[in-house]
Amino acid sequence: MNVKIAKILPFTSVDGIGNRTIIFFQGCNFNCRYCHNPETIPNDFLDDNTLGREMSIKEIMKCVSKYRDFTRGVTISGGECTLNFLKLYELVFELKKYSYNVLIDSNGYLDIEDLKKIEPLCDGFMIDIKSFSKEEHLMLTGKSNEKVIKSFEFLAKKNKIYEVRTVIVGELLNNIRNVDEISKMISKYNDEIRYKLIRYRGHGVRKSKETMKVPSDDLMEKLKEKAENNGLRNILLI
Repeated sequence: MNVKIAKILPFTSVDGIGNRTIIFFQGCNFNCRYCHNPETIPNDFLDDNTLGREMSIKEIMKCVSKYRDFTRGVTISGGECTLNFLKLYELVFELKKYSYNVLIDSNGYLDIEDLKKIEPLCDGFMIDIKSFSKEEHLMLTGKSNEKVIKSFEFLAKKNKIYEVRTVIVGELLNNIRNVDEISKMISKYNDEIRYKLIRYRGHGVRKSKETMKVPSDDLMEKLKEKAENNGLRNILLI
C-alpha cells in the first residue's frame, strides 16, 4: 500500500538540525483556524494540489537518497504524519537503516502506545502546543489538547523534544496565558528545549481567515520575556 505525500522539499534549514529534506504527509486530524497549509488537511488531494501523489516507501527512499550528500537528515511532517502510523513507522525504520537523522513534526495527537513504538527509532520530535486551555484548543483545532500534553510529557521524559511551537494570534487566543503556562511546563523538564513563538500571518491561509489580527512586535517581545522569566534559554521569535 502506498502513502499519500503532499510534497517533498529537497532542502530546508528551518525544520530541524542543519540542512534537511522534509516530507509532508497528506491528511490532518486538526482543522486549525489559522492553518497555513490547508490543502494538506483533507485525506485526499485537492484538485489544485498538483504536487501531491501516492508513493511507495521505496519511491520515497529513492527520492530522499538523491539529496543525501547535501543534507544532515530528514524531517517528516504534514498534514499530520502520525495519522498514517503504520507507513510512518515503516518509513522511519527504513531511514534509520541508512543512518539518517530523523525528526517527526507532529501536533502530538496520538496514542501513547504508538509513541512508545516509534520514539526509540527517532532522533527527536517537534511538537505543536497550540493552546494550554482545553476549551481554547477545541475551539481552535476541533480537538482537545489532552493527548497533546501527554505526548509532550512522555517525549520530554525521554529527552526527545527538539522543539515546541506555539502560534500567536492577536485577539483569537489568550496568548499571554498560553506562553506562560506552556513555557513553565517545558522548563520543568528541560530549560534548553527550543520554544518557537510563531507570529500569525495571513499568507497561505484560507481566505476567510486572512483578516485575523497579526500580533504586534511589542506583544511578541513581551511573550518572549515571559518565557525567559519562566526559565527557558532557547526562545525563537518567527
